Amino acid sequence: MTEIKVHLGIDLPVQIVDDQGFVVARAEVGLEKILGFHPRPDTFYRPPGGPPGLRPASADVLPYYGRQYYLGVVELP
Repeated sequence: MTEIKVHLGIDLPVQIVDDQGFVVARAEVGLEKILGFHPRPDTFYRPPGGPPGLRPASADVLPYYGRQYYLGVVELP
């Protein structure tokens, strides 16, 4: 399981969404939130500020980008 810890200055609901638009974790209460989820096997880790994806070694190799996840604030009605 992967856990993401989020510290906010105001209490807003947050969620983690995969690159297909599915919500995989949601937290609603508290200034400090811990969201846990199980990444799919085709996931790769990209540190903040790192390259957007892995680059192919040659033009004959297709790039592999894998599953990606995004942290966002849930819009309030």
